[in-house]
Amino acid sequence: MRIGLGVGILAKLAVDPATDSALVVLHADHLLAGHATWIGFRRDALCRKSWCRGLLLLQHEGLITLRDGVGILPSVRDIVANPKGFKFRELDAAQLPRSLPDLDAAIINTNYALQAKLNPRRDAIAIESRTNNPYGNVIAVRARDQGRPVFKTLVAAYQSDEIRQFILTQFDGAILPVF
Repeated sequence: MRIGLGVGILAKLAVDPATDSALVVLHADHLLAGHATWIGFRRDALCRKSWCRGLLLLQHEGLITLRDGVGILPSVRDIVANPKGFKFRELDAAQLPRSLPDLDAAIINTNYALQAKLNPRRDAIAIESRTNNPYGNVIAVRARDQGRPVFKTLVAAYQSDEIRQFILTQFDGAILPVF
């Protein structure tokens, strides 16, 4: 698959699901209407991916509606319906887990959730699907090198049952293989 700039994706590897983590497990529709529900997002001027993924996750859960045709890069300006009146607060990524007592929910990157002893499979209100997830990690090489035997060997080694089991065991379902 070519994605432009002369780079080709050789293989899908794993997805690190962005999670909407809370201190207790609740279904997402229990986020309260009628009071200010604050959802924390990662502050990152260079990469709005956390916002995009979080907004798509909230839409998938039926909590907000985004403008039609927004694709995988929505912003807060693309919210066309927010029936629960969510308020959004940007915080440094590492601060999100520590800020949960002051928020109703937060979109927390898996690495920060794990460092805070949160397990996305157990502690998340909602979690991204690994099926057709456009945010998964990939092995990418120059398009002209995609057919080189060394890269075929690399992909075969990475996409083995042994590596799949390692990922599942090591990360307890927080990072999921997509091969």
